[in-house]
Amino acid sequence: MKYIKLILISGLLILFSSCVEEQNNENKFGEFSLVPAEYSIEIPDSFSENFIGGIRDMTTDLEGNLYLVDHQSMDVKKFDREGEMTNVFGLGRGSGPGEFENPISVAVDSSGNVYVADMSSNRINIFNSENEVINQFTADFVPARIVVNGNKSIYLIGFPMFYEGDLIKKYKLDDENRYQKTISFGKRPEGVDNSLLARAGNVDLLTLDSNGNVYHSLWYPYEIRKYTPNGELLDSYTREVSFFEDPQLDSNGIVRFTSGSWGLMHLDGDTVINQMFKIDENSEWTFYFDVIDLNLGEHIGQISEVETDLPFNGRLTAIDKEQNIYIGRNSPEVEVFKYSFQSFVD
Repeated sequence: MKYIKLILISGLLILFSSCVEEQNNENKFGEFSLVPAEYSIEIPDSFSENFIGGIRDMTTDLEGNLYLVDHQSMDVKKFDREGEMTNVFGLGRGSGPGEFENPISVAVDSSGNVYVADMSSNRINIFNSENEVINQFTADFVPARIVVNGNKSIYLIGFPMFYEGDLIKKYKLDDENRYQKTISFGKRPEGVDNSLLARAGNVDLLTLDSNGNVYHSLWYPYEIRKYTPNGELLDSYTREVSFFEDPQLDSNGIVRFTSGSWGLMHLDGDTVINQMFKIDENSEWTFYFDVIDLNLGEHIGQISEVETDLPFNGRLTAIDKEQNIYIGRNSPEVEVFKYSFQSFVD
């Protein structure tokens, strides 16, 4: 019997500061409060539509439902707040409307429509809540991440080795209900070997706030940017991270990266959680979660899986409107851990 587990565990994970001068900010914003419950979603067998072979991306909707891109079954599965699977999006493998060749990212708008980016075909398929295809278009680059705002404008970021220029592309509906690219923004990082970064296959992260502002987390070097919906830079934040290292070529000419930013979640106001990683000499991964106030330009605190019960190898993240945080992993088995983020004032 195979299972995907959505696990909610009891306990507290307290924010700790990463440097001495930040100790006074240790409890300034929030703590992780793990919810005392546990349940599993039963997967009958590998040939069932319920089977989840591996999560590639996940997101939530306004009602707190969770959506997982399954790269093995080539579909998107929807789970309700109780962890029950309620729908599957996608019309099978193929190149037709609603079909997937290699789905990589998912977004959901305020009406419950589901947007799926396919990296092999460059297509964006859009489904209504009943898994009916309501729109489709093809991007002019390989998409890697997709987000959508309240007026159904789409922001895409791709694999930078496949295109030049700014990193983020915005698509809007025209008068004939067709998606057209309108602007590009998000300059590539300066002072680093961008060709090497591109060869490393890095993908930056995007998220939105309730006003439609776009938050961009660069994979490397460490930087978080905030843009208006029209691509105007509002704020940026960076700090020195001791374990961040430039990508390097190994003896076989393969690009190795040992650190970078892996995920981005908007909390509220100008506060975001940025997920970082490092890989040690034994190829062991460690993940960190930075809490940043972009408006104040402050690093509030950092949470590490080493000092807590955060799941080892939890590389995928999502957040819902109630500030529940989901951390997913694919090994040793497919699991999603759910935490609540409780903010408070000293």
